[in-house]
Amino acid sequence: MVLMILTNIGQLTTNIVARNINIVHMKISEPTNILGSSSGLASRLQVPQEVKWGLYSTTSDLGLTFTRGEESFYEKNQRVSNLHTKSRAAFYLLFIGTIFAGIAFLITCLIHMSALVIAGMLALISFALLVAGAAIWTYIIHEFKKISSSPYMFDYGDSLWFTWAAVGCLLFALPTLLSGSIASRRRYYEEPYY
Repeated sequence: MVLMILTNIGQLTTNIVARNINIVHMKISEPTNILGSSSGLASRLQVPQEVKWGLYSTTSDLGLTFTRGEESFYEKNQRVSNLHTKSRAAFYLLFIGTIFAGIAFLITCLIHMSALVIAGMLALISFALLVAGAAIWTYIIHEFKKISSSPYMFDYGDSLWFTWAAVGCLLFALPTLLSGSIASRRRYYEEPYY
């Protein structure tokens, strides 16, 4: 749950830790070539060497942020337009999966047989949602890496690795919740009634 909270707060606050948590980043190797060195505009504007996007960005944000001459990267690569709806779906899957993981975490504090069963079901739903969302973002970033050309180079960000780590933690939590539920059930039936 903590990993997904870090993924969700990335780039929402101005502190240095959250600002550097991103799902994808783009490095620009030659920023002066983007605007054209003959126009003199490149010397007046400061073009960033690296641009980072958080979880709340969509692929249209990635494609429309930068241009090369008259034709934007987004218009140049029509495959990117199909990735826009996928990035929105991935965001909602990750966001809802985070909520389910949080509810499952809170319910496990009750340590009752039925609470652990409910928490296990919520953790399973959260696992499925987070796997789907992380897989979609991995695919999107992989597609951007395939179609990127010099001077734009895309790479995976920290949030994606946090999301995959959260998936692994949920995978580990599922058998733990199941065994806790079974142990709670045994204890419930073994205790004498007075």
